[in-house]
Amino acid sequence: MPKKLIAAERLAELYGKLSDLPRRSPERRRMVHETAEFYGVSETSLYRALRLYRRPKALRRSDHGEPRVLTPDQMDRYCEIIAAMKVRTRKPSQGASVVPRPESNPAPIRNLVLCR
Repeated sequence: MPKKLIAAERLAELYGKLSDLPRRSPERRRMVHETAEFYGVSETSLYRALRLYRRPKALRRSDHGEPRVLTPDQMDRYCEIIAAMKVRTRKPSQGASVVPRPESNPAPIRNLVLCR
């Protein structure tokens, strides 16, 4: 079901009228009810739209200036770690594509070397 939009002009007008009335005014309640009925939304949705209407919006993304993808070096390192984790959890009968260094304990992932 498509989201029903309330015109920004109407939200601004309603916001201005409601700000002049006391919080628990019957007139305020009536105006919200009529507007919600006209646009075919619930009163809760209308109050939510009014709350979001006045909220400031960010001008840029939160990660502005940072790359959104990994560099090739970071991706290689990530793939090596994933491969090492797969070998650690693999059954012994399946064989291994990554082998531990002979001089170290095979348990830590940092001691595994990728065989190519």
